[in-house]
Amino acid sequence: MSHALRTPLSGVLGMADLLAQTDLSPQQQRYLSALRQSGDQLHGLVNEMIDLAKLNAGIVALNRQPIALAPLLQSVCEQLRPKALTRGLNIHWTEQGLDAAHPAKIMADEQRLGQILLALVQRALATLKSGSLTLSVEPLGPSSVATAQIGLRFSVKPTLASLEASHQPMIGDQERLTLAKLQTLAHLHGGRLGLSEGHVGLSDLWFEARFDREQQAGNALSQGTAHSPPTSNRGARVLVVEDNAIAALLARALLTQEGCRVDCVSSADEVLSKTLAGTYDLIFMDMGLPQMDGPSLTAALRARGITTPILALTAHQDEDSRAACLNAGMDDFLSKPLERIALRRALWHWLQRDTGAKPHWTLGSAQANLIS
Repeated sequence: MSHALRTPLSGVLGMADLLAQTDLSPQQQRYLSALRQSGDQLHGLVNEMIDLAKLNAGIVALNRQPIALAPLLQSVCEQLRPKALTRGLNIHWTEQGLDAAHPAKIMADEQRLGQILLALVQRALATLKSGSLTLSVEPLGPSSVATAQIGLRFSVKPTLASLEASHQPMIGDQERLTLAKLQTLAHLHGGRLGLSEGHVGLSDLWFEARFDREQQAGNALSQGTAHSPPTSNRGARVLVVEDNAIAALLARALLTQEGCRVDCVSSADEVLSKTLAGTYDLIFMDMGLPQMDGPSLTAALRARGITTPILALTAHQDEDSRAACLNAGMDDFLSKPLERIALRRALWHWLQRDTGAKPHWTLGSAQANLIS
């Protein structure tokens, strides 16, 4: 059901982005802006409903891996800073509350913890008319390197100057769903959400929980950092495997604009014949193909000795989908709707990669759209 809902929505949003790059009259631009805004709201609402349904059904489990706190906080702020700057606001982050007795890494589900922090920052931004916010982390009580766990509080605090400009935003259907999801995620972590007393509105928010210290065994699945886009991808041969005609059209248009030579196919048989007959620099693979799903087709390609980097294209953003991609031999994961910035990062990484490149998971801004 989630794929059936998200796929056509991704097509609407993606084609709206392409349309925005054409010559439009001022009136058409206003209509398109309204279309995109409504589409974003609907996309966010669908995502929240699906996520909350999964959480309430108990089918979501935390995938705890060693994660570094500083990059996580920085990533959250960087995802939301562009939108904040358009309103004259800014976002900062700090981990100065931690000292040598506290771990550089904790065992946590980076995707789910990131969702909580993104939503807290975005909710706090909604209360401000001017000023800035700081996302911080600090220990809950004393700690030592000998303890197996550490209690942490993540908080979003406005500057004093911002408090006077705070206001109480209206709570809509999507916000109610998001807050319900956050409460469920907090409980899943064994933690809690709250507000600090004495501040205005919902501008001072926090999440606290206890985390295991980093375990030496195992490596985390890294989420790619922001790279500068390449100067040119001209001439790169790219194969797009997508059975949805609109999604294929969007992928072809974006990749062509980035200077790539693109072939599109829609079935497993076409993929096998194309890859055996020619050489491709990259393969973009839809996860939900009719004859053979993306992970199965990837495994078949790897079994035939094809080492071309394969990047998953999917409307699913859960950890199970990532694990299925990795286990099948995929190299990267891009969420739908396919976004130009995320696509450029992936092209930069895989077309200019080292021979020893490791799996690099590329996230779009979809995870930042937790509260409109």
